[in-house]
Amino acid sequence: MIYTLAYILLTAVSFVLIHQLGVGLPKMLMVLLSTAYAIFFFHVINYKTIAGAYRKAFRIKKDYAVILISVLFMWGGSYLIPIYYSPAIQVFTFMLSICVWGAFFTYRHTHRTTDLIIFILCSFILCVFYIIYYQVYPLKSFLIMLFGTLLTGTAAYVYFWQSQKLLEFQFTSTEILAIRFWLLLLVPLMLVIEDQSYLLINWRILGETLLLSCFTLIFPIYCCQKSIEKIGANLHSVLIAITPFVTFLLEKSVMKTTTNAIGYLSIILAVVIFIPWIRASLTNSSK
Repeated sequence: MIYTLAYILLTAVSFVLIHQLGVGLPKMLMVLLSTAYAIFFFHVINYKTIAGAYRKAFRIKKDYAVILISVLFMWGGSYLIPIYYSPAIQVFTFMLSICVWGAFFTYRHTHRTTDLIIFILCSFILCVFYIIYYQVYPLKSFLIMLFGTLLTGTAAYVYFWQSQKLLEFQFTSTEILAIRFWLLLLVPLMLVIEDQSYLLINWRILGETLLLSCFTLIFPIYCCQKSIEKIGANLHSVLIAITPFVTFLLEKSVMKTTTNAIGYLSIILAVVIFIPWIRASLTNSSK
C-alpha cells in the first residue's frame, strides 16, 4: 500500500512541479532534457538486456511504432497542459479519459451492467467538466484544452493497452520503459535546434530538468510498477482514483489557481470508481 500512496503523491507533486518549473523554462528544452535523463536511467538499469529488447522491438515494428507515437502524445500533453492550464485539469482529464475508454472496452468484452454504468457515469462527469470550463476559458483556449486533454488521455489508454501486448512478446516492464521515449526525445530535439533554445542550457536548467525527470518519468513509474506487483492491478487502479483530488488539494494550497468545481468532480469520480469495486468485493467475500 505504501507504493500506491507514494505513486499518488508523486503524481500530484510531479504535475505541480511541471507547472512551477515550466513557467520559467523553454518548454521543448524542458521536455527534451527530462526525457534524455529518463532514457539514460532506464537504459542503465536494463544494460544487460537492452540490445535484445531492441531486437524484439524491431521484429514487431507496427506495435513498437504505436508505443512510440502514443508516448509522444501522452507525455507531450502531460508536460504542456499543466503549464498552460493547470495540474488539476491534466490529472483529472487524464485519469477520467482512461476510465471512460477502459469501461467502454471492458463492457464490450464482458457485457456487464456495472461496466456500462461506469462508462456512462464517467462520460457524464467528463461532459460536465467540459461544460464548466467552457465558461472559464475563451473559445480558442477551451478548444485547445478540449482536444489536448482528450488526445492525451486517449493516447494513454492506447499505450497501456499496447504495452500489455508487448509483455506478451516477453518484454519486461523496465525494457518497455527504456525503449518507449525516442519520439518524445526526437520531436523536441528538432524544435530546440530550430529555435536554438539549447543555447540557454546552464547548470540551473540541467538541475531543474533532472529533478523534473525524477518526479515525472522515473520515481512515479517505479512506484506504480511496485504497487501493481504488491497489491495487484485491479486494486491499484481503484486506489489511484483519488489522485485527481490529491492534485487539486496540492494545487489549491501551493498555487491557489484551480477552481473548486474540479475538486467536487474529483470526489464524484473517486466515488464512481470505488463503489462498484466495494460492491464486487463484498459479493466475492459472501460467496
